[in-house]
Amino acid sequence: ASTGISTSNGTIGQSQQSSEPSDCEVNMPTDDPSLSACNKANKSGTLLDVTKPGMAEPSSMAEAAVAASTLFTSTAAKRPRYPTLSRSSSNSNSSNSNSNKNRIRVSLLHSEKHTQVLHGAMGHIHQDRDVLLSSLLHCCGFIRQTPRFFTVVQPKRASRQYLEKFHCPTYLDLLDYVAPVDSTSGEIAAYQSNPRSQEYCKVLDTYGLTEDCHLPTDPAARALLWTYCQAVGGASLHAANLLITNAADVAIHWGGGRHHAHCDRAGGFCYVNDAVVAIQHLIRNRSSENSTTTTTSRISTDTSHRQMKRVLYLDIDIHHADGVQSAFYESDQVLTLSFHRRAPGFFPPSSGCPSEKGRSGTDGVGYNLNLPMPRECTDEEFVGVYKLALQKLVPAHDPDAVVLVVGADGVKGDPLVGAEGWHLSPEGLAECVRLTAEYCGGNKTRKLLVLGAGGYDPVTTARTFLLSTAAACEAARPGMLWKQLPKDVPQHSHFARYGPGFELISSSTSSVAGASDAHVGPTKQTEGISGSDERAKMLEDARKAVAVTSLFVQSRREMMDSSRFNSHGMDVSNCEAENWAVPKKKKKGGGGGRRRKKKQKALVDNDRDAS
Repeated sequence: ASTGISTSNGTIGQSQQSSEPSDCEVNMPTDDPSLSACNKANKSGTLLDVTKPGMAEPSSMAEAAVAASTLFTSTAAKRPRYPTLSRSSSNSNSSNSNSNKNRIRVSLLHSEKHTQVLHGAMGHIHQDRDVLLSSLLHCCGFIRQTPRFFTVVQPKRASRQYLEKFHCPTYLDLLDYVAPVDSTSGEIAAYQSNPRSQEYCKVLDTYGLTEDCHLPTDPAARALLWTYCQAVGGASLHAANLLITNAADVAIHWGGGRHHAHCDRAGGFCYVNDAVVAIQHLIRNRSSENSTTTTTSRISTDTSHRQMKRVLYLDIDIHHADGVQSAFYESDQVLTLSFHRRAPGFFPPSSGCPSEKGRSGTDGVGYNLNLPMPRECTDEEFVGVYKLALQKLVPAHDPDAVVLVVGADGVKGDPLVGAEGWHLSPEGLAECVRLTAEYCGGNKTRKLLVLGAGGYDPVTTARTFLLSTAAACEAARPGMLWKQLPKDVPQHSHFARYGPGFELISSSTSSVAGASDAHVGPTKQTEGISGSDERAKMLEDARKAVAVTSLFVQSRREMMDSSRFNSHGMDVSNCEAENWAVPKKKKKGGGGGRRRKKKQKALVDNDRDAS
């Protein structure tokens, strides 16, 4: 990985080096000012000023192509610089001061060192998508001169103790590796010269560390892989801790979402399941948290931490979230919902069936919902079902936090998925994030954690995550996605990669924005596509499954809340008399009830004696 992203103004991230913490295994900080060191360091910077004022817009696409080919060498055909995202949404100081307490705070887990680790360890899979995303975040104003509600946080690395809360220690023993300090020693040469034995290869295959998740043989690459596992798990854990400590209302980590990793097995380019680690941290019981080891208690013993009882997990990656499903298959605290493609030969092959509702005989029955979506699914169809799921499941489950995993491999033309994929657009996925942020993140009592996932076209994935970053800010600033972002990609060091259209937001976004406002009902059958009857049936089955699950989860939640209330008992001394006092029933016919019964009994005895 390179030491930075080269631009005409130098290397991006130089202003962050002085404030970047040491690269040691540390626990999650709990103080918000200490988390915003990167954001404070970036306030003095400006957007990439690679153009000069007064330059005219290119009149044709040919001129744009010429400008891209002569980028940073000639200023004749350069586009004007786009305006910076405004730091406040209102010009009134009094209104801003009054709304500070109710402002939604958004935190982005990002740093140049973190980007280098992601690119160095997974560059053979994701290519340079992390580098493109970092550069795009810079030139669009999400790193420098950020809005007041937006904070860039330096992500921390997770210690092994945190990863062991979900992953098997034996499995982590295979991943945990530190390269020898002395490169001239014979240890590295011996390690590289000795081939792996057949028994060792069988062990690696048992833990899924072959094929797509192979364990490198080079010591430096293997040490980098372990650093990557700590970085990914730690950043998502850090984001979850920001939500628990009320340092943020919305937290974003685009390097996470490794949802295929199981507790003792890797899979689908995923070595550690950071989504599960983050969710476990969200729902961890306060009593058990205070009684654990010193490392765990150092997260914080502050009373400002909030206990989250329920979490809603939403996954819109085209591949099924098998690792997250298996982790919470027996739990009713986490309602797992996965939108994915299910077909013969599609990964993962052995999970994602709609009949998988939760393990029988456990509390998790009914708390797992799989929604396979049809081939070539469009934005209108996908957003319609997704909005229905939000409207039904959020009130039914009433979660304290929502975890949303966004995968860009569902966008049309993804090279890994191929013809069996969906026909979504980056704007369609961003609209799903916008709906979630608006519907869930807008409530100060409900937190939102947004994670990345798949996406194997670097340019498309960078665009998708950039638009989704703006969409996640909708609760803090409405209109951030569709009104305040530039329509075209600003000029920066990777501007030529976005040709020939150079569009940041496609010109055909009116249908995407209108899909969320359209009537959520049966979709018309698509003409010209084979199997339209099966396509319509899959969409209708998805809507029915959402409706049935919402009814079950709501009834179960209400029953649990009522039983929990009755199990506590009623202490009238601690309650107001007007709420708990039971009025006495008035006696009919005045007093003397016991004397009347005694007289009646005496009459019966006399009649019995007389007979």
